Amino acid sequence: MTAQIRDEISIDDRRYAIEQCSNREGWFEPTAYGVYPEAASSACVRGFHCAYTIRERQLLLTSVNISPNMSDRLKLKYDRSTRTLLGKSPEIDKSWVGTPWIYRDLCHAINYTGGILICNNAVATQLGIVSGHPTIYLFESVFEAIFELGFLIELIDYSKQMAEVRDRVIAERPETTLSWDFSLYDRERQILAEAFQCKY
Repeated sequence: MTAQIRDEISIDDRRYAIEQCSNREGWFEPTAYGVYPEAASSACVRGFHCAYTIRERQLLLTSVNISPNMSDRLKLKYDRSTRTLLGKSPEIDKSWVGTPWIYRDLCHAINYTGGILICNNAVATQLGIVSGHPTIYLFESVFEAIFELGFLIELIDYSKQMAEVRDRVIAERPETTLSWDFSLYDRERQILAEAFQCKY
């Protein structure tokens, strides 16, 4: 499967990719606001991706890129109208596949309780790239951000543990295996489940 465009989050002016969430309840979904995206490309099958930030420990949605469905595209073509989201009208970016609508400056509070795994700075290893993008232990910086009712209550640094996971996976990978297979994938999941206590 093609690597998917990740959501991102900014913490202390540093941007991270959101790798996984412990649950989806309370997380932003455009359909809850009457916007129904369509797949923009094989790299964005859900049809949207988001940017978040932390301000005074509060989780805020700052922007959303959405690939509009056919009905909304026809409205734009014939009525010159667009669908608002959280009180904002979109910018139309015709340079991208799917002509996404970009909603900026949203500053919308997300009432999320749970954890997210975030990462940045992919590092090169002999494992290479899996399924089109690095898995979380192939990043230099890895954190778990824990939220309660939309406020950050703890930020746990797992960078050292992920470096140890990299070493374990490399050590256990057969030298004759040139491509990723399901047995290696299962072993990776087992190691990560141990590291994150099966929360993700």
